[in-house]
Amino acid sequence: MEALQFFFVGQDVEMEKEIYIALVDDNPAVNVENRHKLMRVFTDSSFCDVDFIIHDFESGVQFLETKQEYDLVLMDYEMPGMNGIETAEVLQKRTLKTKVLFLSGYSNPVEPLKQSSFIKTSIGYLFKDDPSQEFQYQILQVIKNILDVEYIEIDHFDLKKNMDTQKDEKIWHRTIVDLKRVIKLISDDKTIYLDMDDEEQFATDITLEKWYSDKLNNDFSYANKSCIINHKYVKTITKTVVVLVTDEIIKLSVVHRDKFKKNYNDYLWREGLK
Repeated sequence: MEALQFFFVGQDVEMEKEIYIALVDDNPAVNVENRHKLMRVFTDSSFCDVDFIIHDFESGVQFLETKQEYDLVLMDYEMPGMNGIETAEVLQKRTLKTKVLFLSGYSNPVEPLKQSSFIKTSIGYLFKDDPSQEFQYQILQVIKNILDVEYIEIDHFDLKKNMDTQKDEKIWHRTIVDLKRVIKLISDDKTIYLDMDDEEQFATDITLEKWYSDKLNNDFSYANKSCIINHKYVKTITKTVVVLVTDEIIKLSVVHRDKFKKNYNDYLWREGLK
């Protein structure tokens, strides 16, 4: 087992949070690659006062021998002897705290995962050949969830007509928003609107791309290039649309359809709804 430790602490600030991460793969080169990927993610991230401690394991058996309780495990789906699912099933009998993200070389591991009794505590999977941006996004969302980052502070604006110029001017406000209550984000030209579950709406100038990569957790997915939806508020999904619990119908684009459905299924598994 190899340990790698990262400290992301502001000057003269006492450490507040430790996050333990285990990498479990029978191929040591994959563990090395994933450690390097994590280094890049954490170096580029905005997490302050967090100590990331990473340990490598080359089998499920070796991992289960440790007494350390981990916050996150990146687990190879297919390993000789005890595979990833079997290892995770033993792990869940010890703790439900640990999040497991499966890594797979299979093109479609959905069915085996659905059949596993571990689904309720799994947070999904990544393909080993996924682009680095996808790896970074998934890891950041997991860390945000571990840190319970659900409330965020946003700057938003109202439009008010200037009586002298007869032009609309932005009047800025600052508000704390509960991400759990955001139904969807809609892009309208250069303005992004957050629709809340109490019918309140906030207008911001933060791009959808920025929201998706930096502020939202993995309960959100693109339905189309102009709309991001909170899975919590999905009623049904067809090949072409997403119907929300408000009965609003959102177009589901061909480009985003498969990813949206995958992420929605992952959400249902995490919440024990499927």
